Amino acid sequence: MSWAALAIFTVGNIITRALGMFALGGRVKPDSPLTKLMALVPIAVVAAVFAVQTFSSRDEIVFDSRILGVAAASLAVWRKAPMVVVVLVAAGVTGGARALGLP
Repeated sequence: MSWAALAIFTVGNIITRALGMFALGGRVKPDSPLTKLMALVPIAVVAAVFAVQTFSSRDEIVFDSRILGVAAASLAVWRKAPMVVVVLVAAGVTGGARALGLP
């Protein structure tokens, strides 16, 4: 990503937030469906970035050891492990798979 693209996205984000704040200001109630929907947007963005970083390399889709690390981290999260343990499990499984020569 170039610096120009980053600057454009940053300015666009600031403008969008400002317009939303002034345009929707006091019109949206805290318990409205729009508010509930907007609370899900950050989660969707993080999930999209996560998917792109896990399943792509430059301009192609790849299936490699990162998927094993994500699966191990998912299992650790499901078992309610602390965040530090989740990260260490993911890194350990990914590193182990790469050391063993798995794709």
